[in-house]
Amino acid sequence: MVFAHLVHSQMDAVLEFLCNLPGPTGKPALEFVMIEWTGRQHMFYGQYEGKVREEVESICGRTDGQTTHHPISSPELRSSAIALCKLLQHGVATHDLRLQDITVRGDQVFSPSEGIRTRSKAARGQVPERWTVIPLPIKIYKLLVNELSVIMESSASRRASAGTGEELESFEEEDEVEDEEEVDDDDDVTGQTLSELFGVGIGCRYDDELYDEEEEDPDAVKDPLYQVDIQVYLTEFLQHFARLPCYSAFRQHLNDGEKRVLQSVGITS
Repeated sequence: MVFAHLVHSQMDAVLEFLCNLPGPTGKPALEFVMIEWTGRQHMFYGQYEGKVREEVESICGRTDGQTTHHPISSPELRSSAIALCKLLQHGVATHDLRLQDITVRGDQVFSPSEGIRTRSKAARGQVPERWTVIPLPIKIYKLLVNELSVIMESSASRRASAGTGEELESFEEEDEVEDEEEVDDDDDVTGQTLSELFGVGIGCRYDDELYDEEEEDPDAVKDPLYQVDIQVYLTEFLQHFARLPCYSAFRQHLNDGEKRVLQSVGITS
């Protein structure tokens, strides 16, 4: 997203430009851009990434009501998340009304009387979507908490997968040793190896050899943001933000899931 990249180096100029440019609704374009940006944060991902983490199967408690496959730590996501951090920091530090006066959709509201929401009901308009309305800085803060949650979940999943892989590799090595001993015994009788008997060997490769690793985009690798550990960055940012006088006003807009995310990184109040 072009505005996310510009925020890193020309924030003041970008804000001034968007405030003076009329948007589709007649209001300043800044409002339109921020509504679209925060509403589509979950869609920012890249096809190239040497450090890409596993996709998360489902995301619970997101502020945009979306459930999506999300390649964590892609360059676009990293750039967007850090840009949102800078915008939030700027808005709070300078009390910039251009940001504070913008309102956006917050959490989706569900009523017990509505029963189970289905696609058919939504298509027929029987269950209209309802959302809270919150100030833009609050929305950005909630998005950052949710981004950290997704990244932490993905990291935990990768660690678990790595542990399982090591155990499987150890088991396979032991199994290969036993197979080799059996093959040696069979060779004395038949003069053939198992690979010859079953027609495998030359030209056969394991799955990890069949697929080349995705080439890294040279431009992405050169970008300083490529080197940023987004999990560490977001953790430190949120920990610092929790020490600001305005933090209590932001915390009261968090749901239980978001509060648990903060507790997991030492933010308890």
